[in-house]
Amino acid sequence: MEAEVLRDTILSIAGQLDLTPHGEPDPVDVRADGLVTSKRGANGWRRSIYVLHRRSNMPTILVNFDHPQMIPNCIERSDSTVSPQALHLMNNWMIRQLADCFTERIKSEVGADSCRQVERVYQVALSRMPTDEEMDLTHQTLIALKQEWKNNPNQHIQPEGDQPANEDEAATKALSNICHIMLNSATFLYID
Repeated sequence: MEAEVLRDTILSIAGQLDLTPHGEPDPVDVRADGLVTSKRGANGWRRSIYVLHRRSNMPTILVNFDHPQMIPNCIERSDSTVSPQALHLMNNWMIRQLADCFTERIKSEVGADSCRQVERVYQVALSRMPTDEEMDLTHQTLIALKQEWKNNPNQHIQPEGDQPANEDEAATKALSNICHIMLNSATFLYID
């Protein structure tokens, strides 16, 4: 996917895409280490076209995924597959937060049934049902992750600092891992 399409799709899947048109551009946060992210509004994040674009402060996700450079004029968009793309999707706090929102969406739509959760993750992220092999593998991974969260909660670092204490929290964290994995998958990122 192109940079803007990728960002907007992740926001949409997570149920955090604000479709409000027009108006002032959404401001960005610029960290000391150079990471640039758009600020969340009251209704989520707006489409990429409404994010403030400055040559010196382009949103990092757009830059990593080949957003056209503003100097000089872009005649053709470059197309690359480089490690910052994978690292951004694996480690960026906003992507992890959106994976958590995606998890909450799945839980609210299908409840606690793990098989239905796996099916719904595929439906929302890939617009198709999982194959039998994908279903088995993903469901087994979900069960293993849930068990790992229950057995070893202190081995996992979490930004908010809380550790799963019960079965429901372990199940939520495991589903969040599956949602995050899906957002990082080649099947999600590449359109055939």
